[in-house]
Amino acid sequence: MGKVKNNKLRKYRKDWEQNSWAKGWLSEADPLANEVNESYCKVCKSYLRAHLTDLKKHSTTKVHVENMKMIKPSSNQSKLNNIIIVTNEQKELDLKLAVYVATHSSIRSMDHLCEILKLIGNNSLLTNLKLHRTKCSSLIKNVLGPSLLEDLVKDCNTGPYSLIVDESTDISVVKYLCLCIKYFSIKDQCIKIEFLGLVEVDSCTADLLFQHLCKYIKNIGLDINQLIGIGTDGASNLCGKNHSLFALLKKNNPNLQIVRCICHSLNNAISKASD
Repeated sequence: MGKVKNNKLRKYRKDWEQNSWAKGWLSEADPLANEVNESYCKVCKSYLRAHLTDLKKHSTTKVHVENMKMIKPSSNQSKLNNIIIVTNEQKELDLKLAVYVATHSSIRSMDHLCEILKLIGNNSLLTNLKLHRTKCSSLIKNVLGPSLLEDLVKDCNTGPYSLIVDESTDISVVKYLCLCIKYFSIKDQCIKIEFLGLVEVDSCTADLLFQHLCKYIKNIGLDINQLIGIGTDGASNLCGKNHSLFALLKKNNPNLQIVRCICHSLNNAISKASD
């Protein structure tokens, strides 16, 4: 009888799970996985005797403590769960600083500029400023860039325009087609030259450049038929007489004019003269 009584005392008790030392890890063992009526540690994935003394002892072991630290959120992680409300004034300040950096400085300088402004700031906008190079780069690329491009296309107002085109390869061996636009500004009532975009291309052949150029012009909302002029260097794939980007564009726009780079033309003339 004493043995049966002792077995009853060893049965798992649900109320143990409510104790502070057992929350989050203690549960009853699955009878199908373990024949003996025992308890189970969910973080250590181990079976334990259903003895209160043994369970408390397990909660203080080094392995168990380390496993509990891994599942408990740290103070830094808990802060991420809090909702941070950013006011319109704070957003406007971030965008103004991003415009300044994009126009006059290196994006890496934002890491130091932000900390200096927080030290000398006397208002809540500057003291709560959280803008570094990663966020600044995202603002320039995903917010300012598309917005300025949209304004530029509206300012052109589907009127005639010219393109300045050049292709190049960066240090990562990625080929790009750089585009600048020359147009009459409806807003400022003057002729302006602005950066239009940088298009990544697979190859710099005339056919591929023509395809990428037409696709990009269409995506941003300009009319390729309003193109009246193109400026290039002396590369044959851009300005060759028979098969080039200019020759392919001229098939759609018979009145298209080409202006070659003066520096490249002078260099060719001087080279011929020297020969």
